[in-house]
Amino acid sequence: MEQINSNDKNCLARVLLITANVGTIFENLDVLFEPWMNEFTKKLTKLKPEFIALHMQEIGGKNYKTSMQSIDPFFKKFLSNSCIQHYNRYLIAIDSDFTDENNFTSLCNVYLIHESLKQDDVQLYNFSDKLHFNYTSRQIFSGNLNNNHLIYKERYKKHFFKDFQWSRKGFIQTKWRLKKHDFDFVNIHLFHDPSNLVALNSTPSIYSESRKKALEYSIKKIKENHVDSNDPIMFSIFGDFNFRLDLSTLINDFSNKGNLVEFKDNNQKLLKVVFKASDDKEVFTIEEKKFKWNHNSSIQRVKTELMKYDIELSMFEEPLYEAERNFPPSYPFMEEIESPDEYMESRCPSWCDRIIMNKNFMKFVEKESESTEYGMIGEGVCMGDHKPIYLFFKLHEQKSQTSARHDNELNSRINKFGERLNKSVNNNNNNNNNENFVNLNEIK
Repeated sequence: MEQINSNDKNCLARVLLITANVGTIFENLDVLFEPWMNEFTKKLTKLKPEFIALHMQEIGGKNYKTSMQSIDPFFKKFLSNSCIQHYNRYLIAIDSDFTDENNFTSLCNVYLIHESLKQDDVQLYNFSDKLHFNYTSRQIFSGNLNNNHLIYKERYKKHFFKDFQWSRKGFIQTKWRLKKHDFDFVNIHLFHDPSNLVALNSTPSIYSESRKKALEYSIKKIKENHVDSNDPIMFSIFGDFNFRLDLSTLINDFSNKGNLVEFKDNNQKLLKVVFKASDDKEVFTIEEKKFKWNHNSSIQRVKTELMKYDIELSMFEEPLYEAERNFPPSYPFMEEIESPDEYMESRCPSWCDRIIMNKNFMKFVEKESESTEYGMIGEGVCMGDHKPIYLFFKLHEQKSQTSARHDNELNSRINKFGERLNKSVNNNNNNNNNENFVNLNEIK
């Protein structure tokens, strides 16, 4: 990776945020690490970021009790890569102590600082001392992170899981000061849908409701950890949100929902549902962990059509923002090397892996929308069942006079777009009370 020499004199720093569920990588490290790392370094070579925040979920794999031993070889290979050598400071926090059943999250936060940034350009917050300090170290923390003062970590309590099994879901927060601008970066892993059959029963599904409560709780904790109430908080949450499409409406739109066949066992437990079109052809075959869609196009080709069923973020009272998504659903891709762009028939393809932010953070991203990139890493390469998602932007100084004028214009555009979006979502779901959810490329 060559030396960074930006021609943009107003650019304070080039920032890259990445979220990657790496469960599959750890279960097949010898085969999948190299293509995963190659795609990662290609993105670094192209974008030349000076500050990288990489949030990983399912460290150690789904079978973490046996695959956790792969952590050391993973990071030895990762840190020895020639591209990474130019990042002379880093913080890696690996929550890997699976024996602590009440606190284990299997999350990993990685932050890389390029040698082009001066020592006082980057500061990290200590949650115990309640202050920022110049970060000049190369540190790796693994095992039990409960008493680590450089992060704030929680595993979601059991009351969030009243309708399904308690699992290793939670979030890890860090607070950075980059060129005198404070940012909160939060790694998150929300609950999945254990059963397709249950998920299609209502809009929103009971799983969506649980994710909503957990995310709202996480945002509440982020705000409680805010340093100075006089300064605006800027946070970005990126991870595996496990957001799923509105299955009930999707199935209704693509099939004759009244024309269905149910299969039950001897105890009348529902095992499978087949939805047919008006010509009696099978369109959907759905089981607890199976989702087969007999569509005449690939899922990737109909990603634009699927967008309107992606409504979970619109249910939040907290205004949350996201750059425009032009990439296909990030999950569930096949895990075989020879099938890098095909989906498994286990779940409906969804945009599970996301990078969202609050309004104050979004202003920095939107300011230079032409240089902003929000996309998928390794679209044509096997990266496991989840494809990594990235957001790249240039950090610019926010001048007070310009910022005030820009803020008024931005508010006007947000409100207008929010009204249109809510009307669109309410057409799909009359039971929801939706708040603003904005794509940045609409705000220009």
